[in-house]
Amino acid sequence: MRTAADDIRWKFPNWSPLLVITHVVLFKFRAEHAGEIATSQRMLGSLHGQVPQIRSLSVGSNILPSERAYDLCLIATFDSLEDLARYRAHPEHQSVATQVDRYCQSTVSVDY
Repeated sequence: MRTAADDIRWKFPNWSPLLVITHVVLFKFRAEHAGEIATSQRMLGSLHGQVPQIRSLSVGSNILPSERAYDLCLIATFDSLEDLARYRAHPEHQSVATQVDRYCQSTVSVDY
């Protein structure tokens, strides 16, 4: 069975498993849910102690509002693509993501 890690290795043959995997997610909250930003920040931050695959985690809210700005950012690092996949499948991550997503009008991510 082909995995996400296999897909990455196929698309990026020079990728090295010695590199740290960085996962970045930006959240734009709906105006009526702006009051949930701080609570969401705490919930996302709590994942560090609950999901063992997370190497490091930083969650912060935007301090310079603008039309194109997002409200909240999560940056997590992992030792491998497999650890990132385990994090994404972890029940606690699934629960928090579902709760936070219901407040958002847009969520974007990048992994490198």
